[in-house]
Amino acid sequence: MRHRLFALALLLLALAPAGAQVPSFGNIPVEINSPNQRFVNGVAVAEGDVEIIYGDTMIYADYGQYNPDTRDVLVIGNVRIYREGRTFVTERALYNIETKQLRASDVRGEFYPFEFSANSVLTLGSGGGFQANDAIFTTSDSAKPDYHIRARTVRIYPKDRIVMSNVTLYVGKLPVFWYPYLYQSLEKDQSFTYTPGYSSVWGAFVLSQYTYPIAEGISGQVRLDLRTQRGVAVGFNSDFKYGTDNRNWGKFRSYFLDDANSSINKTALAREQVQSARY
Repeated sequence: MRHRLFALALLLLALAPAGAQVPSFGNIPVEINSPNQRFVNGVAVAEGDVEIIYGDTMIYADYGQYNPDTRDVLVIGNVRIYREGRTFVTERALYNIETKQLRASDVRGEFYPFEFSANSVLTLGSGGGFQANDAIFTTSDSAKPDYHIRARTVRIYPKDRIVMSNVTLYVGKLPVFWYPYLYQSLEKDQSFTYTPGYSSVWGAFVLSQYTYPIAEGISGQVRLDLRTQRGVAVGFNSDFKYGTDNRNWGKFRSYFLDDANSSINKTALAREQVQSARY
């Protein structure tokens, strides 16, 4: 039968030296459920089907420790952390229930609409952000997703934005594009679009565009297109609105192609001379 330790934090703080008390910790009880519990030098230790609950944070693991002086929770083995609608699955994690600081390795989790895995995850300050290192992101829930994004570092700010660096897009196991930096808003109009296909005048092609916010009222769109018979093309577009109720607006469009076969025509008619540098 499980033993419940209600208000564990308050009880241990009462036994601890006064200097270890932190007023900002509040009076929310820490609840630990486990069939095997003990205290070692003032640290609560639990083993086997461990459940730790503090406010809206729930932690499950095979082994857990709680230190009332530092507010640290160390959990090992089949760790699952549920907090503010987000899920982290890992084998080892250190979590501070007062500062919300999390350090974990070999992590899987969800940040809607993405699913991710990472070698390590840690929190960024007190704003609720996270940094994932050597991370993989996808919107596919398949065990073998059709595509995924691999990034060296990823900073995640829930309900705001995701910032990635050193990013490679994979289709299956094939790397398709590399980006030094990507910014993905979780609120504003922003997206990747990829259009593959084949044309008699283009050959095999992949058309891609990335839309992102530049500033308030200003959005940008980077285009990168690959056509096997024509070459690589790049472009940049921007839309902006300003003034009262955004009634003033403007658009900017640019596109450049170093055409490898500028003489190719859709018809059988001969084509006039066209320069390879086209814009």
